[in-house]
Amino acid sequence: MEISERDKTTAHVALLAITLAAILRTAWISDASINTLRSAVNFVHGAGPVVHVNDRVQSFIHPLWFLLIAAGTLVTRNAFAATFILSIVLSFATVWILIGRVASSFWAGMLAGTILLLSKAYLDYSSSGLETPLAHFLLILGVMLGLESFDSDSDCIAPGSIIALASIYLCRPSLLLAVLPFGILVLWRSYKTPRQTAIVVALAIVPALCWTIFSRLYYREAIPAQVFAHLQGNPPRIEDVRQGIVYLLDSLSVDPLTLTIVSLAILLSLQRSVELKALAAGSSLYLIYVVSVGGDSMSGHLMTIPLLASAVIVSRSDLSAVGNAGIAAMIAVLGAISAPTTIFAGPKYAAGEVVHGIRDERGASYVHQGLANSIRSTFMQPEEWTPR
Repeated sequence: MEISERDKTTAHVALLAITLAAILRTAWISDASINTLRSAVNFVHGAGPVVHVNDRVQSFIHPLWFLLIAAGTLVTRNAFAATFILSIVLSFATVWILIGRVASSFWAGMLAGTILLLSKAYLDYSSSGLETPLAHFLLILGVMLGLESFDSDSDCIAPGSIIALASIYLCRPSLLLAVLPFGILVLWRSYKTPRQTAIVVALAIVPALCWTIFSRLYYREAIPAQVFAHLQGNPPRIEDVRQGIVYLLDSLSVDPLTLTIVSLAILLSLQRSVELKALAAGSSLYLIYVVSVGGDSMSGHLMTIPLLASAVIVSRSDLSAVGNAGIAAMIAVLGAISAPTTIFAGPKYAAGEVVHGIRDERGASYVHQGLANSIRSTFMQPEEWTPR
Protein backbone atom coordinates (compact mmCIF):
# COMPACT_ATOMS: atom_id res chain seq x y z
CA MET A 1 0.00 0.00 0.00
CA GLU A 2 1.42 3.34 -1.09
CA ILE A 3 1.53 6.08 1.55
CA SER A 4 2.26 9.70 0.81
CA GLU A 5 5.19 11.44 2.45
CA ARG A 6 2.77 13.68 4.29
CA ASP A 7 0.96 10.67 5.78
CA LYS A 8 4.26 9.10 6.75
CA THR A 9 5.30 12.25 8.56
CA THR A 10 1.94 12.41 10.33
CA ALA A 11 2.25 8.77 11.43
CA HIS A 12 5.79 9.33 12.73
CA VAL A 13 4.72 12.43 14.66
CA ALA A 14 1.75 10.55 16.13
CA LEU A 15 3.95 7.65 17.25
CA LEU A 16 6.50 10.02 18.76
CA ALA A 17 3.76 11.97 20.55
CA ILE A 18 2.24 8.80 22.02
CA THR A 19 5.69 7.58 23.07
CA LEU A 20 6.50 10.91 24.75
CA ALA A 21 3.16 10.82 26.57
CA ALA A 22 3.87 7.26 27.75
CA ILE A 23 7.37 8.19 28.93
CA LEU A 24 6.00 11.17 30.86
CA ARG A 25 3.13 9.15 32.30
CA THR A 26 5.38 6.37 33.57
CA ALA A 27 8.34 8.53 34.68
CA TRP A 28 9.57 7.74 38.18
CA ILE A 29 12.60 7.79 40.46
CA SER A 30 13.93 4.53 41.89
CA ASP A 31 15.46 4.08 45.31
CA ALA A 32 18.53 2.62 43.58
CA SER A 33 19.27 6.02 41.98
CA ILE A 34 19.22 8.10 45.17
CA ASN A 35 22.92 7.61 45.92
CA THR A 36 23.81 8.93 42.47
CA LEU A 37 21.60 11.99 42.95
CA ARG A 38 23.04 12.71 46.40
CA SER A 39 26.57 12.31 45.02
CA ALA A 40 25.73 14.80 42.27
CA VAL A 41 24.45 17.34 44.80
CA ASN A 42 27.57 16.96 46.95
CA PHE A 43 29.78 17.27 43.89
CA VAL A 44 28.05 20.46 42.74
CA HIS A 45 28.49 21.96 46.21
CA GLY A 46 32.20 21.13 46.28
CA ALA A 47 32.04 18.19 48.68
CA GLY A 48 33.19 15.61 46.14
CA PRO A 49 31.43 12.85 44.16
CA VAL A 50 30.36 10.94 47.28
CA VAL A 51 27.14 10.22 49.15
CA HIS A 52 28.53 11.10 52.56
CA VAL A 53 30.98 13.96 52.98
CA ASN A 54 34.47 12.78 54.01
CA ASP A 55 33.61 9.19 53.12
CA ARG A 56 35.32 8.48 49.80
CA VAL A 57 33.26 5.57 48.52
CA GLN A 58 32.10 5.33 44.91
CA SER A 59 28.41 4.49 45.24
CA PHE A 60 27.61 4.41 41.52
CA ILE A 61 28.83 2.43 38.49
CA HIS A 62 27.78 4.97 35.84
CA PRO A 63 30.21 7.93 36.03
CA LEU A 64 29.07 9.45 32.72
CA TRP A 65 25.45 9.48 33.88
CA PHE A 66 26.55 10.89 37.24
CA LEU A 67 28.42 13.73 35.51
CA LEU A 68 25.39 14.56 33.35
CA ILE A 69 23.13 14.69 36.40
CA ALA A 70 25.67 16.88 38.20
CA ALA A 71 25.74 19.29 35.23
CA GLY A 72 21.93 19.30 35.11
CA THR A 73 21.76 19.91 38.86
CA LEU A 74 24.09 22.88 38.48
CA VAL A 75 21.65 24.39 35.96
CA THR A 76 18.29 23.43 37.51
CA ARG A 77 19.40 23.49 41.17
CA ASN A 78 17.41 20.31 41.68
CA ALA A 79 18.82 16.82 41.10
CA PHE A 80 15.37 15.30 40.63
CA ALA A 81 14.42 17.84 37.96
CA ALA A 82 17.74 17.34 36.19
CA THR A 83 17.26 13.56 36.20
CA PHE A 84 13.72 13.70 34.84
CA ILE A 85 14.65 16.17 32.09
CA LEU A 86 17.72 14.21 30.99
CA SER A 87 15.88 10.87 31.06
CA ILE A 88 12.87 12.09 29.10
CA VAL A 89 14.92 13.95 26.48
CA LEU A 90 17.34 11.05 25.92
CA SER A 91 14.57 8.43 25.79
CA PHE A 92 12.57 10.49 23.32
CA ALA A 93 15.66 11.16 21.20
CA THR A 94 16.42 7.43 21.08
CA VAL A 95 13.02 6.61 19.61
CA TRP A 96 13.23 9.53 17.17
CA ILE A 97 16.63 8.39 15.86
CA LEU A 98 15.43 4.80 15.59
CA ILE A 99 12.37 5.51 13.46
CA GLY A 100 13.70 8.56 11.62
CA ARG A 101 17.38 7.81 10.96
CA VAL A 102 18.06 4.10 11.48
CA ALA A 103 14.98 2.36 10.04
CA SER A 104 15.31 1.40 6.39
CA SER A 105 11.63 1.99 5.60
CA PHE A 106 8.51 3.62 6.95
CA TRP A 107 6.79 0.41 8.06
CA ALA A 108 9.97 -0.99 9.60
CA GLY A 109 10.40 2.20 11.61
CA MET A 110 6.80 2.11 12.82
CA LEU A 111 7.23 -1.51 13.93
CA ALA A 112 10.48 -0.76 15.76
CA GLY A 113 9.05 2.31 17.49
CA THR A 114 5.94 0.39 18.57
CA ILE A 115 8.12 -2.35 20.04
CA LEU A 116 9.72 0.17 22.39
CA LEU A 117 6.38 1.81 23.18
CA LEU A 118 4.76 -1.49 24.23
CA SER A 119 7.77 -2.98 26.04
CA LYS A 120 7.32 -2.83 29.80
CA ALA A 121 11.08 -3.06 30.33
CA TYR A 122 11.83 -0.16 27.99
CA LEU A 123 9.13 2.12 29.42
CA ASP A 124 10.01 1.25 33.02
CA TYR A 125 13.63 2.24 32.50
CA SER A 126 13.14 5.12 30.11
CA SER A 127 13.34 7.07 33.38
CA SER A 128 13.91 5.65 36.93
CA GLY A 129 16.98 7.80 37.64
CA LEU A 130 19.29 5.02 36.49
CA GLU A 131 21.69 5.17 33.54
CA THR A 132 19.55 3.31 31.01
CA PRO A 133 18.29 6.37 29.04
CA LEU A 134 21.89 7.46 28.42
CA ALA A 135 22.95 3.91 27.51
CA HIS A 136 20.04 3.68 25.05
CA PHE A 137 20.98 6.98 23.46
CA LEU A 138 24.66 6.09 23.12
CA LEU A 139 23.78 2.74 21.57
CA ILE A 140 21.38 4.15 18.99
CA LEU A 141 23.75 7.04 18.21
CA GLY A 142 26.70 4.68 17.79
CA VAL A 143 24.67 2.29 15.63
CA MET A 144 23.30 5.13 13.48
CA LEU A 145 26.77 6.57 12.85
CA GLY A 146 28.20 3.09 12.28
CA LEU A 147 25.57 2.22 9.67
CA GLU A 148 26.08 5.57 7.95
CA SER A 149 29.86 5.07 7.91
CA PHE A 150 29.45 1.93 5.79
CA ASP A 151 28.04 4.05 2.95
CA SER A 152 30.09 7.20 3.46
CA ASP A 153 33.63 8.30 2.67
CA SER A 154 33.74 10.72 5.60
CA ASP A 155 36.62 10.19 8.04
CA CYS A 156 34.57 11.45 11.01
CA ILE A 157 31.49 9.23 11.08
CA ALA A 158 33.12 5.90 11.99
CA PRO A 159 35.25 7.38 14.82
CA GLY A 160 32.10 9.04 16.17
CA SER A 161 30.38 5.67 16.20
CA ILE A 162 33.24 3.94 17.98
CA ILE A 163 33.57 6.68 20.59
CA ALA A 164 29.81 6.64 21.28
CA LEU A 165 29.77 2.85 21.65
CA ALA A 166 32.88 2.82 23.86
CA SER A 167 31.29 5.46 26.11
CA ILE A 168 28.67 2.89 27.10
CA TYR A 169 31.35 1.44 29.40
CA LEU A 170 30.98 4.60 31.51
CA CYS A 171 27.25 3.91 31.83
CA ARG A 172 27.64 0.32 32.99
CA PRO A 173 30.80 -1.68 32.21
CA SER A 174 28.94 -4.89 31.35
CA LEU A 175 27.06 -3.12 28.54
CA LEU A 176 30.27 -3.09 26.51
CA LEU A 177 29.59 -6.74 25.68
CA ALA A 178 26.39 -5.77 23.88
CA VAL A 179 28.12 -3.35 21.49
CA LEU A 180 31.56 -4.96 21.16
CA PRO A 181 30.92 -7.02 17.97
CA PHE A 182 29.32 -4.08 16.16
CA GLY A 183 32.08 -1.71 17.31
CA ILE A 184 34.77 -4.10 16.05
CA LEU A 185 32.95 -4.34 12.71
CA VAL A 186 32.86 -0.54 12.35
CA LEU A 187 36.55 -0.32 13.25
CA TRP A 188 37.47 -3.04 10.74
CA ARG A 189 35.44 -1.54 7.88
CA SER A 190 36.79 1.94 8.50
CA TYR A 191 40.42 0.77 8.68
CA LYS A 192 42.79 2.82 6.55
CA THR A 193 46.17 3.02 8.26
CA PRO A 194 47.52 1.67 11.58
CA ARG A 195 48.10 5.24 12.78
CA GLN A 196 44.54 6.39 12.14
CA THR A 197 43.12 3.26 13.74
CA ALA A 198 45.35 3.71 16.80
CA ILE A 199 44.16 7.30 17.18
CA VAL A 200 40.49 6.26 17.02
CA VAL A 201 41.00 3.48 19.55
CA ALA A 202 42.88 5.87 21.85
CA LEU A 203 40.10 8.47 21.65
CA ALA A 204 37.56 5.77 22.51
CA ILE A 205 39.56 4.48 25.47
CA VAL A 206 40.77 7.76 26.96
CA PRO A 207 37.51 8.75 28.77
CA ALA A 208 37.28 5.37 30.53
CA LEU A 209 41.00 5.44 31.30
CA CYS A 210 40.79 8.95 32.76
CA TRP A 211 37.90 7.97 35.03
CA THR A 212 39.71 4.79 36.12
CA ILE A 213 42.80 6.80 37.09
CA PHE A 214 40.69 9.38 38.91
CA SER A 215 38.77 6.63 40.70
CA ARG A 216 42.00 4.93 41.79
CA LEU A 217 43.41 8.17 43.16
CA TYR A 218 40.23 9.54 44.74
CA TYR A 219 38.34 6.44 45.91
CA ARG A 220 41.42 4.22 46.29
CA GLU A 221 39.82 1.67 43.97
CA ALA A 222 39.95 1.59 40.19
CA ILE A 223 36.72 -0.41 39.90
CA PRO A 224 33.65 -0.02 42.15
CA ALA A 225 33.16 -2.93 44.52
CA GLN A 226 29.81 -3.88 42.97
CA VAL A 227 31.47 -4.20 39.54
CA PHE A 228 34.55 -5.99 40.85
CA ALA A 229 32.36 -8.71 42.34
CA HIS A 230 31.34 -9.71 38.79
CA LEU A 231 34.85 -9.42 37.33
CA GLN A 232 36.84 -11.66 39.67
CA GLY A 233 37.21 -14.34 37.04
CA ASN A 234 35.43 -17.05 39.01
CA PRO A 235 33.37 -19.41 36.86
CA PRO A 236 29.62 -18.86 37.19
CA ARG A 237 28.04 -21.00 39.86
CA ILE A 238 25.14 -23.25 38.96
CA GLU A 239 22.98 -21.25 41.39
CA ASP A 240 23.76 -18.04 39.50
CA VAL A 241 22.93 -19.62 36.15
CA ARG A 242 19.70 -21.03 37.55
CA GLN A 243 18.71 -17.61 38.91
CA GLY A 244 19.69 -16.00 35.59
CA ILE A 245 17.32 -18.32 33.76
CA VAL A 246 14.61 -17.43 36.30
CA TYR A 247 15.30 -13.77 35.49
CA LEU A 248 14.64 -14.39 31.79
CA LEU A 249 11.50 -16.38 32.60
CA ASP A 250 10.29 -13.53 34.80
CA SER A 251 10.75 -11.16 31.88
CA LEU A 252 8.83 -13.52 29.61
CA SER A 253 6.03 -13.77 32.18
CA VAL A 254 5.44 -10.09 32.97
CA ASP A 255 6.65 -8.60 29.68
CA PRO A 256 6.34 -11.27 26.95
CA LEU A 257 6.99 -8.82 24.12
CA THR A 258 10.57 -8.00 25.14
CA LEU A 259 12.22 -11.42 25.24
CA THR A 260 10.17 -12.65 22.26
CA ILE A 261 11.37 -9.76 20.08
CA VAL A 262 14.97 -10.28 21.22
CA SER A 263 14.76 -13.96 20.25
CA LEU A 264 13.05 -13.17 16.95
CA ALA A 265 15.64 -10.54 16.04
CA ILE A 266 18.51 -12.95 16.69
CA LEU A 267 16.86 -15.44 14.33
CA LEU A 268 16.14 -12.75 11.72
CA SER A 269 19.78 -11.63 11.75
CA LEU A 270 20.96 -15.06 10.62
CA GLN A 271 19.73 -14.30 7.10
CA ARG A 272 20.56 -10.61 7.10
CA SER A 273 23.63 -8.39 6.69
CA VAL A 274 26.81 -8.76 8.73
CA GLU A 275 26.09 -5.57 10.68
CA LEU A 276 22.78 -6.99 11.91
CA LYS A 277 24.54 -10.24 12.76
CA ALA A 278 27.02 -8.19 14.82
CA LEU A 279 24.19 -6.55 16.75
CA ALA A 280 22.58 -9.93 17.38
CA ALA A 281 25.93 -11.35 18.50
CA GLY A 282 26.28 -8.50 21.00
CA SER A 283 22.78 -9.15 22.37
CA SER A 284 23.58 -12.85 22.67
CA LEU A 285 26.85 -12.17 24.51
CA TYR A 286 25.11 -9.82 26.89
CA LEU A 287 22.28 -12.27 27.61
CA ILE A 288 24.86 -14.98 28.35
CA TYR A 289 26.45 -12.56 30.81
CA VAL A 290 23.06 -11.79 32.38
CA VAL A 291 22.39 -15.48 32.93
CA SER A 292 25.90 -16.15 34.25
CA VAL A 293 25.64 -13.47 36.97
CA GLY A 294 22.15 -14.42 38.07
CA GLY A 295 20.23 -11.58 36.45
CA ASP A 296 19.12 -8.69 38.61
CA SER A 297 16.67 -7.95 41.40
CA MET A 298 14.95 -5.37 39.19
CA SER A 299 12.58 -7.00 36.72
CA GLY A 300 13.40 -6.07 33.13
CA HIS A 301 16.32 -3.80 33.99
CA LEU A 302 18.91 -5.86 32.10
CA MET A 303 16.67 -6.51 29.09
CA THR A 304 16.42 -3.00 27.63
CA ILE A 305 19.74 -2.90 25.76
CA PRO A 306 19.15 -6.25 23.96
CA LEU A 307 15.63 -5.05 23.17
CA LEU A 308 16.86 -1.80 21.61
CA ALA A 309 19.45 -3.67 19.53
CA SER A 310 16.67 -6.04 18.45
CA ALA A 311 14.42 -3.12 17.49
CA VAL A 312 17.27 -1.90 15.26
CA ILE A 313 17.49 -5.33 13.63
CA VAL A 314 13.73 -5.31 12.97
CA SER A 315 13.97 -1.78 11.56
CA ARG A 316 16.70 -2.82 9.09
CA SER A 317 15.49 -6.28 8.08
CA ASP A 318 13.60 -5.19 4.93
CA LEU A 319 10.86 -7.75 5.40
CA SER A 320 8.09 -8.45 2.91
CA ALA A 321 4.58 -7.10 3.46
CA VAL A 322 3.59 -10.47 4.88
CA GLY A 323 6.58 -10.46 7.23
CA ASN A 324 5.79 -6.95 8.46
CA ALA A 325 2.16 -7.94 9.01
CA GLY A 326 3.19 -11.03 10.97
CA ILE A 327 5.49 -9.07 13.26
CA ALA A 328 2.84 -6.35 13.67
CA ALA A 329 0.31 -8.98 14.78
CA MET A 330 2.83 -10.41 17.25
CA ILE A 331 3.57 -6.97 18.66
CA ALA A 332 -0.14 -6.22 19.02
CA VAL A 333 -0.95 -9.48 20.83
CA LEU A 334 2.05 -9.54 23.15
CA GLY A 335 1.94 -5.79 23.73
CA ALA A 336 -1.72 -6.03 24.74
CA ILE A 337 -0.83 -8.53 27.47
CA SER A 338 1.40 -6.05 29.26
CA ALA A 339 -0.53 -2.90 28.23
CA PRO A 340 -2.09 -2.52 31.72
CA THR A 341 1.44 -2.03 33.07
CA THR A 342 2.65 0.19 30.23
CA ILE A 343 0.56 2.64 28.18
CA PHE A 344 -2.59 1.98 30.24
CA ALA A 345 -0.91 2.04 33.65
CA GLY A 346 -2.79 4.51 35.84
CA PRO A 347 -1.40 6.84 38.51
CA LYS A 348 -2.06 4.22 41.19
CA TYR A 349 -0.09 1.50 39.38
CA ALA A 350 1.47 -0.85 41.93
CA ALA A 351 2.90 -4.32 41.48
CA GLY A 352 5.82 -4.60 43.86
CA GLU A 353 5.52 -8.23 44.90
CA VAL A 354 8.88 -9.99 45.08
CA VAL A 355 8.99 -13.31 43.21
CA HIS A 356 12.19 -15.41 43.29
CA GLY A 357 14.11 -12.32 44.41
CA ILE A 358 12.90 -10.26 41.43
CA ARG A 359 10.62 -7.28 41.85
CA ASP A 360 8.73 -4.85 39.65
CA GLU A 361 10.62 -1.80 40.89
CA ARG A 362 8.41 0.75 39.19
CA GLY A 363 5.36 -0.94 40.67
CA ALA A 364 6.96 -0.79 44.11
CA SER A 365 7.84 2.91 43.91
CA TYR A 366 5.53 4.58 41.41
CA VAL A 367 2.69 5.58 43.77
CA HIS A 368 5.07 7.63 45.91
CA GLN A 369 7.82 8.46 43.42
CA GLY A 370 6.06 8.74 40.09
CA LEU A 371 6.11 12.03 38.20
CA ALA A 372 2.38 11.86 37.42
CA ASN A 373 1.56 11.48 41.13
CA SER A 374 3.90 14.17 42.36
CA ILE A 375 2.94 17.34 44.16
CA ARG A 376 5.16 20.36 44.58
CA SER A 377 7.03 18.93 47.56
CA THR A 378 7.54 15.40 46.19
CA PHE A 379 10.76 16.08 44.35
CA MET A 380 12.16 18.95 46.37
CA GLN A 381 15.73 18.26 47.42
CA PRO A 382 15.86 17.42 51.15
CA GLU A 383 17.81 20.02 53.10
CA GLU A 384 20.07 17.35 54.54
CA TRP A 385 21.36 16.66 51.02
CA THR A 386 23.12 20.04 50.93
CA PRO A 387 26.56 19.72 52.54
CA ARG A 388 27.30 22.15 55.35
